[in-house]
Amino acid sequence: MHGFSLVVFERTLELVVDAMPPDQDPAVAESVNAIRRYLESPDTQSAASIEPVVKKLAELAHHHRQFLIAARLEAFVREMRGSSRSHDVA
Repeated sequence: MHGFSLVVFERTLELVVDAMPPDQDPAVAESVNAIRRYLESPDTQSAASIEPVVKKLAELAHHHRQFLIAARLEAFVREMRGSSRSHDVA
């Protein structure tokens, strides 16, 4: 993921925490913590490694009726899939 995408991803995570407080849903807390670990050192993990976590968080956002947040998270999943494919080709 590129620098600009990471900034947007961090902001999206802030929106997640505001809209779906992790202390009220353990699944949200688990996902948010995993994503934060990735954002702290994105070079040590591939984006593909957190793709399932982001997808799960998007599903939770749908469940919580946070459709705009879900759409943003789904866009990140697509970006992660695209970047992992481009690395496979190289």
